[in-house]
Amino acid sequence: AVFLGEHEAEVSEITLGGYAPKHAQSRLAWNPVWQPQHGHWMLEVKSMSVDGKEVDYCREGCRAVLDTGTSLLAVPTAAFPEFYELLRHEAD
Repeated sequence: AVFLGEHEAEVSEITLGGYAPKHAQSRLAWNPVWQPQHGHWMLEVKSMSVDGKEVDYCREGCRAVLDTGTSLLAVPTAAFPEFYELLRHEAD
């Protein structure tokens, strides 16, 4: 599990083989890795929402690869316009 502190008073942590309950905001749900032979942490996703709005692309389920080693978000080309509109915001 990875916890990234939001300010200097919070210490970031990586926990191997478990998680630190003090950092959990809700109950954890475990999900099996889909086709682990591919070598990715790929999960089947039942639905997805951004800011409370359900993402149409994933309405009937989709898959996602989790990678804590990147700050990139990759989505299928067909889903990009919807994600772009849901995630964009005005600069401060």
